[in-house]
Order: sequence, then structure tokens, then C-alpha cells
Amino acid sequence: MVIIIAAFFLFFPATNLWGSAEDDFASGVKAYNAGDYEQALDIFGGLEDSGYVSPELYYNLGNSYYKSGLKGMAVASYMQAGRLAPRDEDTKANLRFVQGTLRDKVEDSLQNPIWRFAKESSLYFKANELTWIAFVIYLIIIVMLIYQVFYKQKNLAFLIILFFAVFLLIISGTMLGINLQLNYYTERGVITDPEVEILAGPGAISEVRFTAHEGLTFRILDQESGYYEGIFANKLKGWIEISKAYQF
Repeated sequence: MVIIIAAFFLFFPATNLWGSAEDDFASGVKAYNAGDYEQALDIFGGLEDSGYVSPELYYNLGNSYYKSGLKGMAVASYMQAGRLAPRDEDTKANLRFVQGTLRDKVEDSLQNPIWRFAKESSLYFKANELTWIAFVIYLIIIVMLIYQVFYKQKNLAFLIILFFAVFLLIISGTMLGINLQLNYYTERGVITDPEVEILAGPGAISEVRFTAHEGLTFRILDQESGYYEGIFANKLKGWIEISKAYQF
């Protein structure tokens, strides 16, 4: 059922967009609906190159890449759309659909369940939403402390509420830190070639550690001599040629 729904969304791109890029975006949607995916990619890619950023743009880029047979770029685009609109179900469904067609499957069991829960909870919100939540809680704590100073409030209920607010501030601050680390401070890449050899070092003569395929994502650790060092979604580590991957 999920695959059917996801496939449905692949045929009907989002059109909820405003601003000076609206006409170009509409042209891209028109080309996509006409089956001219190459033209759609040119238009949407031009908008991206111009500095325009929106979840709708990356969502439609993902659709266009997938229809053009570029699954790795589709995965990257959907992940970028998800960063900007983390609760968008269309983006989530399409990403799951494309990942389900990849050769390299990544099992959830490979992730620590506690870390997975913390990550998913933090990425459910946008960074600015978590910032506002933490700020509002901080203001509430300040007001309560001022109230306590002036009115010498020491009853148990007041103290419980105060400690609970402090606890929420710590939780929201931690979630904000995880969100920023994963979405903005961590460099990511995705394999764009159909099949690549992941090496033990940055050079063609290095030992081959494993073979990976298009669409597998990785966290970039280093860059040297035309190679990325990364930890891949399958929890393996190695080096990949920069020309065979896309950084996002």
C-alpha cells in the first residue's frame, strides 16, 4: 500500500510555491507532467543553482531525478526536502519508495534504538521551531525565577513546575543540538554511480573493502586526493572517488 501511495505522488509533483521563481517552477511542473523529465531537471536545477531553496523545489527535483533514472540524486533531493519540511508525508513516502528499490538495503536494526529515537524525535522539528520552543521555555523559567524572588514562592507545586520547565529546556536544547549537528554541521554524500568500490585509502591502488551501489548515503569524514572518506549507511567505513558521489 505504501508503494502504491508513494508511486502516486511520484506522478503528481507539489505546486505550492510563491515568489519570483513561481513562473519557472510552474514551467518545470508542466515539463514534468508532460513527461519531459530532462527539461524539468534543467528548470528545477536552474532554480537551485540560482540560490532558490524550498522543500517543494527539492521534492520536485527528487521526482524528476527518479523519473530520469538517477536514484542517488533522487535520494539526496528528498533528504534535502525533508530537512526543510520534516513532517511532509509525501517526501517521506517517496524517499522510502526510492530507497526500497536500491540494491543496498539498510536495516533499522543496525542503529542503536535509543539513538534512533533521539534522532527521529529531533528531526521531527525544524531547527527554528526547536529554537523557539527552547526560547519560550527559557523565558518561562526566567519569569518564574523573578516571581520566586519577589514573592518568596517556595511551595512544592511551584518547585515541581520550575524543575519540570528546566527539564524541558534541557530536552529541547539537546534536540536542537542533534538537529543542527545532523542537518547543518554534518557533511553528507550519496553514491551516484551504479556500482563503486569502497577503498581502504584515498587511492586507486588501495585495498577494496566492499562494493556499494547507487543511492547508498554516507557521512563525510575527510577529503583527500580526489576521494571522500565516509561512514556509510551500512555502518562500514572507507574511501570513495568524489566523482562517483554527490555531496549535499
